[in-house]
Amino acid sequence: MIYNASAKSNNEALSLNESLYRGLVMSSELCGILLRLRSYPYGVIADIKKAFLQTELHEKGRDMTRFLWLEELFLGLKPTNLEIYQFGRIAFGFIPSPFLLTVTVAYYLRRTTEEASSEGNENRVEMLKQIQQQIHVDN
Repeated sequence: MIYNASAKSNNEALSLNESLYRGLVMSSELCGILLRLRSYPYGVIADIKKAFLQTELHEKGRDMTRFLWLEELFLGLKPTNLEIYQFGRIAFGFIPSPFLLTVTVAYYLRRTTEEASSEGNENRVEMLKQIQQQIHVDN
């Protein structure tokens, strides 16, 4: 499901996406990655299944994702007919979602590299460093 975080309640109001920090563009230069890929006989493509939904939002950031849900549409906007929900995971359609996913993947790659280094596994360290330099997270 994709949520429309660009929707506005009226012309003067800000949308959720206009209120959120987009984040930095963290992805590597795709053209360079494709050129380097051509210099090897094999390439590796991987997919993290449901990556956004596997990435948890910090507790403080969840307040920005609150939304109201009408229990019974025909009863209208009454306090007894409203439920308040908030996201605990990154959602599709939120402007910072690609940035949050990219920095999460980078964090775990860096952490795994440090663990491999402390174990003295130089082959794994070299492989992980190559992945960090060559990775492209498709948002």
